[in-house]
Amino acid sequence: MDSAKESLDLAYQVSQILGTGLDRHTLSLLIALCDRGVNPEALSALVRELSSSAPSDPPTTAGGKIGNLSGNGSVPFAPSSTTSFRSNLR
Repeated sequence: MDSAKESLDLAYQVSQILGTGLDRHTLSLLIALCDRGVNPEALSALVRELSSSAPSDPPTTAGGKIGNLSGNGSVPFAPSSTTSFRSNLR
């Protein structure tokens, strides 16, 4: 087992113990964002805000998958390595 998978498994176990409600995929995305330089505290605040305003029964697409707009299993949003919630507006 490689160290990245072991780290994700450990983070998921801690997440379950703490009752975060995050699934493995979401946790993996959050870790990847932190690895790319996103401020973990700001990310945490965003996740809490989105979780508190989320409907109790999230909508699904025709295929029954949440957030899969293309229908091919790809993630519709992938952040670029040059941004981490910083605005380039002046």
